Amino acid sequence: MPQMSGYKAASKIRGNHPDLPVIAMTASAFNDIKANIHDAGFTRYIAKPIEPAKLYKLIAQVLGVPPAALQPDTSVPDESSKKIPDIEGDIEGINTETGLRNILGDKVKYRRMLIQFVENHGNTASDIENALKSGRREEAASIIHSLRGSAGLIGAENLQTLSGEMEELLRGTKPAESVHLRPLLLSVNNLIDDISDALIVNNNEKRIQLFEELEHRIRKSDETLKFFMAGIPDVFSRKTDKRYIDRINNALEQWDYDAALEVLDDWRASVGEMNYT
Repeated sequence: MPQMSGYKAASKIRGNHPDLPVIAMTASAFNDIKANIHDAGFTRYIAKPIEPAKLYKLIAQVLGVPPAALQPDTSVPDESSKKIPDIEGDIEGINTETGLRNILGDKVKYRRMLIQFVENHGNTASDIENALKSGRREEAASIIHSLRGSAGLIGAENLQTLSGEMEELLRGTKPAESVHLRPLLLSVNNLIDDISDALIVNNNEKRIQLFEELEHRIRKSDETLKFFMAGIPDVFSRKTDKRYIDRINNALEQWDYDAALEVLDDWRASVGEMNYT
């Protein structure tokens, strides 16, 4: 947390409310982490990614009530319910059923989570390499720790497992140069590319309407343009699209609306060449 670690927060809560149950959520289950959790005064802990059914079961145990009284419906009823809006086909390396179960079947939210994964971890592989080259081993382990939690949440089970293994090695005593990170780095980059390829808009009419609306707002210097631009990544999610979005935003920050329109024209042409449909 920004201002206070979870351990300090638990100790403070425990000092004021000695009988209040406090559950730790952690991406790690290493022995030293378990000891810290116990020493801080947590009642119990649960490992990330959080599976709703397990969390509710743990809360029921802590509260001393029947588990059935708190269990949510985490089922994914049939094959058609697994299809995520505006995602083309399956994504290699991701168990979408697990990802949907983690957020109680909310397909719109799951799509947003995939977009956030691409945005948050697009530079993760290079960040890990740079940290290790600079001798910042703990920082590299922390980056992988975050990756592990994110991968588990979206259902990228193999990447989650691989991240856990690499984190454990880096937090151990082996020399950094003996830790073979290449499979992890390749796995991250491949998954980013696969998600980006799947997050396409297969509704041509919707794309045309968005471009027309964006052009209209730019020509009018619409005061809501900034908020409109903020929602575009939910529609266009390829890496190439993001570069055009960034270029338009940069032009708008300079109040250069002609340049923004030129980038928009280039973007329209590139989308046609990509053949989304």
